[in-house]
Amino acid sequence: MFSADIIPAVTLPRSKRQSFSYSIPDTLTDQIFVGSLVVIPFRSRNILGLVISTSQNPSPIKLKFISRIIDSHYFDQPWIDFLYWFSQYFGSSVSHGLQTILPRYVSKNFKSPNKKQQNDLVFSSINFDTINLNPIQNKILSVFKKKNIVVVQYQPELCDLSGIFKTHILKNEQILFLVPEIFASQQYYQYYRKVFGESLVTILHSDIKPSELQIRLNDIYNGSVKIIIGTRSSVFTRFNKLGLIVIDQEGSSSYKSWDQYPKYNAEDVALYLSESQSIKILLLSNILSVRSYYFCSQAKYGYLELDKNKPTKLSTEIISLAKEQEYGNYTLISKKLKTIIAKALDKHQKIILYLDNSSFYTLVRCADCFYIFICPNCSVSLRLQNKTSKLNTSEDQALVQGMSLKGGKLICNYCNYDTDIPLACPKCSGVNLRFFGIGTKRITHILKTYFPKVKILNMDRKTDFTTADYEAVDIIVSTQAILKLCFLQSKFQVSLVAMLNMDLIWSSPDFRCNEKIYYLVNILKNLAQDQFIVQTYQPQRPILQLSLKGNYDQFYKNEIQERQDFNYLPFFNLVKLGYKHKDQSVIKKEANDLYSKLVTLESDLMKVSPPHLAFRSKIKKQYQFEILLKLAVNINLDLKNKIMQIIPDKWTIDVNPV
Repeated sequence: MFSADIIPAVTLPRSKRQSFSYSIPDTLTDQIFVGSLVVIPFRSRNILGLVISTSQNPSPIKLKFISRIIDSHYFDQPWIDFLYWFSQYFGSSVSHGLQTILPRYVSKNFKSPNKKQQNDLVFSSINFDTINLNPIQNKILSVFKKKNIVVVQYQPELCDLSGIFKTHILKNEQILFLVPEIFASQQYYQYYRKVFGESLVTILHSDIKPSELQIRLNDIYNGSVKIIIGTRSSVFTRFNKLGLIVIDQEGSSSYKSWDQYPKYNAEDVALYLSESQSIKILLLSNILSVRSYYFCSQAKYGYLELDKNKPTKLSTEIISLAKEQEYGNYTLISKKLKTIIAKALDKHQKIILYLDNSSFYTLVRCADCFYIFICPNCSVSLRLQNKTSKLNTSEDQALVQGMSLKGGKLICNYCNYDTDIPLACPKCSGVNLRFFGIGTKRITHILKTYFPKVKILNMDRKTDFTTADYEAVDIIVSTQAILKLCFLQSKFQVSLVAMLNMDLIWSSPDFRCNEKIYYLVNILKNLAQDQFIVQTYQPQRPILQLSLKGNYDQFYKNEIQERQDFNYLPFFNLVKLGYKHKDQSVIKKEANDLYSKLVTLESDLMKVSPPHLAFRSKIKKQYQFEILLKLAVNINLDLKNKIMQIIPDKWTIDVNPV
C-alpha cells in the first residue's frame, strides 16, 4: 500500500516533528504526488496537509488514511523549497509556515482551486502591437539588462509603469505590484484598470471576502489576470508565470507582519523569490532605505535616480518647544505656528498637522503625590480617549476638582481595559488630578477653540479618506495615516505641513530611529508647497538638520558607518527573542538559562545581549522578557541551526523587528 509523508497545516512547536505518514487509499494512488494538497485526520479533526514525499514501501505500523484531495499539484518543488526557507529564515515551524502561506478560503473551507492552465494571449481592445516607452521606462529596462534587482528613486507620485508591464505581458508573464497600504492598492488598481482593462488587472488585500478572494486567486493561477496589485500577503499568491515584482515605497514598515507570527517581511520574501526563481524586482521609493542604498553602492542592485535636485520654493523652519514652555505655553500649538496657521486660513489654504499619537491625553497624574494611573494588566499609562464637555480646554494641564468628568474614560490601548475618570487619587485621596501629553484628538479640540469656524478632520489609521473629505476641510490633524497620501500629492494642494512634536519619534528604542526620522521628515516635507515646520525640544540634533536639508548622502554616510560599528543591518540581522509569563521570577530564570546557552555560541558571526525586560514590560497581565541576537548576514547554516535548536518553543522569534 502506498504512503505519503505530509506536513499538517497547523501550528506545531518548532522542536517537534513536522511531517507525518499517511496511507494513500487505492482510489487515490494515481492522484497523489509531491506538492499535493490534501485533507487528513489529525488528532481529533480534519485539517489540510501538504505531501512532501511518497513511498511504495509497506509501513511497519498501521497508518491513518488521507481523507481526500484538494489539489493534486498545489505546490511545485520551488514552492516547497520556499516553504522550508520561509520557516527557517523567520524562525517558525514548517507546519506554521504552511498555515501562514495558504489562502484563507482554502484553510477554512477546504475548497479546491481551479487547475493551472496555459493561457493564450487575449487582450481585447488593448493595443499590444506597439509598446511606447517613455524615457523613464527606457532607462529602467536598460538597467534591468545588467541587474535582476533595480532600485528607482523617484518623486512621490503615482508611478506609471505601463510600458514595462506590456513587455512582460507580451511574454505571457505576470506582474505583482506590492504596495504598503490598502488605500494605495486601490489607487493603483483604478489607474491600471483604466490602462489595461478590468480583465487583466486584479487587487488583493485583507478586506476582500473569502468567496471573492477565491475567484481572484483562481484567475491569477489560471493566468487570465496579468497585473496583481496587493498588500504584503499577496507575495504568497500562486502565480501562473511571475516575471516581475514591483515594490512601492520599499523599506516601509507596513511590509512587515507585526500582528501575528511568524513575523515575516514581504520584501525579504520577494527578494528570495527573485534569487531562487530569477524573477525581476523593481524597488520604488522617493527616500531609499539604508539597506537598499548599501546594496546599490556594492553593485548588487541596479540604481536609477530620477528628478534629482528638483528646485523648490519651500520654506522650512524649526520651532523650539522648550522655549514655548518658558513662556507658559504647554500646548503643541506654538505661538508662531498659531500665527502661521491663521495666515494660511485667511488665504483659504490647506493645512496638515502631524502628530504620532491619536489619543486625547496620554497620561493622568495626581498633582499631590505624583501617582500615575497605570493599567492594572499592563505596564503602560492609561489614556483619556474620549473628549469631555467639562474639560478645561484653555490649558494643556487640565485640573479636575473633585468631580468625575462626564463621558470621559481612561483606557489601555493594549488590553482594552477602561474605567471612568475617578473622583480622587487611589493612593493619597487627593482630588488634584492633572492630564499630560497630547494626541491628535486633543489638538483638534484646541484648534476648535482657536478657530471655531474652521473645518477640521481628525485622521488616523481607521479613517476612510476620500478626495471629497479633503476638499471639505481646512485642516487635517493626522497620525502616520497621512502618509498614505504621499504618492497623490499633486492632487492635494497643501500649503502648510507641520510636525507638532518630533521628540515622540526620538524616544523609540530602535536602531533605525534616524532612518525613520529622515524618511518621515522628507515624506511630509514633500506634501507641503509653501511652508514646512518641525517643532521639537531638541532643535540641534544633527539628524534633524540633515533631514530638513535633504542631505541623503551625508545621512547615509553617518548611518552606514554607525551600523557597521555596532553590527546592525545591512551587515547583521537583528533577531528579537521574546518570552511572556505571569510570574516575573519564572520568566527571569528562563531568560537567564537561555542566555547562558546562547553565549557559548558567540563569535564574529553571532552576538547576544543579556536578557532584559521589554520596553513595555507587562502586557495583559504577563511580563515580557527579551534577548537580542545579532546574526551576520553571511552566517553559516550550521551555526544558525544550532542557535534555533537552543531556543525553546515557548520563545517567540522576530527577525529584524520594526
